[in-house]
Amino acid sequence: MIDESSTAGEAAAWAPTPPPPEQVVSYPDKPHWGPLAAIGTWLFSIATIILIPIAGLAVYFGIYVWQGNQPPTTPQDIEAWLTTETTGLIQVLANIPAHLITLAFCWLIATNRGRIPFKVALGWKWEGFSPIAKIVYLCSIVAGVFVFLLFLSFVLPPPRETSLDKLLKISPAIRISVAIMAVVSAPIVEEVVYRGIMFGGLVKKIGRVPTILVVTMLFAGVHFPQYFESLQAIVGLTFLSLVITTVRAQTRSILPCVLIHLLYNGIGALEILARKG
Repeated sequence: MIDESSTAGEAAAWAPTPPPPEQVVSYPDKPHWGPLAAIGTWLFSIATIILIPIAGLAVYFGIYVWQGNQPPTTPQDIEAWLTTETTGLIQVLANIPAHLITLAFCWLIATNRGRIPFKVALGWKWEGFSPIAKIVYLCSIVAGVFVFLLFLSFVLPPPRETSLDKLLKISPAIRISVAIMAVVSAPIVEEVVYRGIMFGGLVKKIGRVPTILVVTMLFAGVHFPQYFESLQAIVGLTFLSLVITTVRAQTRSILPCVLIHLLYNGIGALEILARKG
């Protein structure tokens, strides 16, 4: 005869142990991870966003040469090869596995390997505002960011063509892919990394103001290679990061950060789709 109570006890022993109520309340500004995990997650996200596109291009290069094509050897030939529609799409679509892997890594850190609810650990719940107030709050912040960008266009030199602009000019398929990525995965993954794991891991050790500054600069720095030709873009991205990180500090939630990022990228995606090459 099977002892049901014994079987249930064994199953419970293998189940993840939920944190005590007082530990859950302390999230997200006092999470179980610290600065080392925060910086490690940031470095991991950078590694995936760099190495996975390189791996995709390397695989395609092998196929390209195996099919009998002459491999590019000069810098001009390599640049021309990297700006074809196929290689451009590989660079863009490689962000999908990069984002998924990064999100999985963040899940392991935030949940302590499944022991803590993901949304609780990151502070997904946004309290203190009515639904109407939240809409007004989000729209006001996004409008303020674009007003600042308009101001920059008057006080800074005209932007030069960036590497992203060159990529978008290759084909409509690339523009559509970039626009989709900008509104589907980028706001969630980047906010989980920067305003989720990084902010939570740093704020309990160095305080809110230093954490806001560190996260702001790291977010802007990661985007620097895409936009370094344009001072307007760099200053604008830094301001956007400062605003979103400050919102995270005030609300103790990444949900408004994701929504602000989504609205901002959504407007940018419409501009991308409106381009004619």
